Amino acid sequence: MRLAAILLALIALVHYSYDILASGYADQAQAARNIFYILRGVGGAVLFGIVGILSRRTLVLAVCLFGVFEESQTAVCGLARGVDDVPGYSAFVGLCGEPMYAVGLVIAIGLAAHLLDKIRKTP
Repeated sequence: MRLAAILLALIALVHYSYDILASGYADQAQAARNIFYILRGVGGAVLFGIVGILSRRTLVLAVCLFGVFEESQTAVCGLARGVDDVPGYSAFVGLCGEPMYAVGLVIAIGLAAHLLDKIRKTP
């Protein structure tokens, strides 16, 4: 019951609060888009955390922790850029910049290699 309440509150926060939170900015439309993106990062991090905790399996927990790391970057780097900022685009850089993009890619490749190794060794 508590988990259902947490998930419902998370859905409400992510999908229904960004317009209210953006109402004080000069460019309300841009602020709403950025706040929604930030809230999606928070929501994703919470969901990955919940799945990781409930799974009770080491490899699933490791992948979920990586998901928390990636989704948290969305929220933190979005906040760091500013809600009223219009983000530019550069390929293979991400919102947090090239070093963090590279760190995430290395972690993803490492987890994928470990997972493939486990799958191959499973009878």
